[in-house]
Amino acid sequence: MTKKITGTVDVRIRAHQMTRIYHPSKKMLEAIGRVAIAATELEEKLHFVHWHYASIPGYVGRVITGDMRPKRILEDTVKMAKATVKNPRRVAALQAFSTEYTDCAQLRNSVIHWIWRRSVKKGHFLNPPLYMSKPREDKPYTVAEINGLARKLDRLATMAQAHTMTDQKLREFAPYFERQYVRITSVAPWIDRPPQPNPKRSQSRATRKSPPHPHRA
Repeated sequence: MTKKITGTVDVRIRAHQMTRIYHPSKKMLEAIGRVAIAATELEEKLHFVHWHYASIPGYVGRVITGDMRPKRILEDTVKMAKATVKNPRRVAALQAFSTEYTDCAQLRNSVIHWIWRRSVKKGHFLNPPLYMSKPREDKPYTVAEINGLARKLDRLATMAQAHTMTDQKLREFAPYFERQYVRITSVAPWIDRPPQPNPKRSQSRATRKSPPHPHRA
């Protein structure tokens, strides 16, 4: 026997059922789609990062991380890196990556799983679903902000790709990253910059050899 819901919650549920489903603008829907695609690409790479630091092949890794949530994957990966990786700069970069991912993932979950509504100020805002215990606060977002989240997730996916490679491989693949308009040191900050050739110093006026005078032959 189901318990009847009473009070303001019941009124809000009935009002919600009577409301037409709101679809954001085409530009906002495109931005939401970019977030969904980038997040899926990133989450797949998180499994690869775990397998790399665990030094296990993919067919074994799928058994271990197949049902793990991304947050748990990163927590275990950071622990393994701390225990096995000798370069502290690489471990620090992995920890910073994990922190940034956690922040972006929270917003990504809201964008994908919360309810979109129309906002007078910014055009669109998000509400958590009624079945969630979160406070019903309006969170307005613009198309530019959602597109910005998609770009962050794309960048994190590239950083995750770097964490699946050894330092030697990263140096070899530096031209590939540059063709994607990404500097290797921005996605793998623990990698030293390759030595740059020193520009030739121009001769000063005092040391330059002046051409022979035509009448001094």
